[in-house]
Amino acid sequence: MFQWFLEHDVPRNSLHIEMNSCDTLSNIRNSLKIVSNLGYSSVLLVSSPLHLYRISFLHPKKITREGIMLRLAPYSYEGISPELELLSLFKQTHHEWISLCLYLFLPEVLYKKIVYYVRGCKPGSEGPK
Repeated sequence: MFQWFLEHDVPRNSLHIEMNSCDTLSNIRNSLKIVSNLGYSSVLLVSSPLHLYRISFLHPKKITREGIMLRLAPYSYEGISPELELLSLFKQTHHEWISLCLYLFLPEVLYKKIVYYVRGCKPGSEGPK
C-alpha cells in the first residue's frame, strides 16, 4: 500500500506506516496511536467491503476513547488491477469469515497462537518475526 501511494504522488512525509501488528484489532489499536500522536481527530480506513464489515463488527464504536472518529470506506472491485478472479474472491470471502469466527469462538490465547503462526509473528508480541 505504501508503495502504491508513493507511485501515485502522495508525499512521503504524509505517509505513516504501522508495522507492529499481527491481526486487524492490533493494527487498528497501533494505527490509532500513530493518529493520536499526530494530533488528528479522524481517520479513514479504506479496505475491502468484507474486511470493513469485520472491522465494524469487532470495533463498533465510531469514536475512540481518545476522541478519534473512525470512518470506513470500502473500495470497489470494479476496475481494480490486477482484476479480482473468482477464486481470489472466494478465498478472500472465506478468509474474512474464518478470521471473524476464530476471534469470536476461540479463547484469546489460542486465537493469537493460530494467527501468529499463520502470519509469522513472534509469540508474545504483536509484530512479525
